[in-house]
Amino acid sequence: MSQERATQTVAEVAERFGVSEWTLRQAVHAGTSPVPPIRVGRRVVFARAAVDRLLEQGDPPLGPEGTVS
Repeated sequence: MSQERATQTVAEVAERFGVSEWTLRQAVHAGTSPVPPIRVGRRVVFARAAVDRLLEQGDPPLGPEGTVS
């Protein structure tokens, strides 16, 4: 039985958003991430439910330079 994790890594979220990891990390650093990051020590993860809700809205969450759409 496979159970989905409640969080996703930067790599997983960047792939779902269609941007590079660097772009997403820059958005987190600048405070413009479309989904609030969860910091666990130096690691950054995102709540899967929050990412799902944002993607259900249909708009691309980040622009080409990491700006919020």
